[in-house]
Amino acid sequence: MIAQKDLGPLILAYNATLEAVWEGAGLQNRRGEFQQVFGVSYEISQRVSVGGEMLQEFVFPEWRDSEHIRNVFVGPNVWFRHQTWFVTLTALAQATDTPDEADFQMPTIFGIGF
Repeated sequence: MIAQKDLGPLILAYNATLEAVWEGAGLQNRRGEFQQVFGVSYEISQRVSVGGEMLQEFVFPEWRDSEHIRNVFVGPNVWFRHQTWFVTLTALAQATDTPDEADFQMPTIFGIGF
């Protein structure tokens, strides 16, 4: 689910995702992940926006919440648009101290309008 509200040059966004993950030999390691992202950006021009994001992640090993794994990542983003395509780049650092979790993520979204 994606929700966005434009307030002049200020852009507020919320994105919620439910994901199933299978890993390991024979895909035996299963887990679910619920992620929600809150973002705010400022439109510098029709082609460029800059802002920040916070990603909150809930991890459910074997689709159970017995371990209560919660991760939070925060960081800046930049969005660039040219004609019918766009790219968003975000640099996220882990704000929690979860072992076996990446300390840094760089999600990139590329899209084409048609």
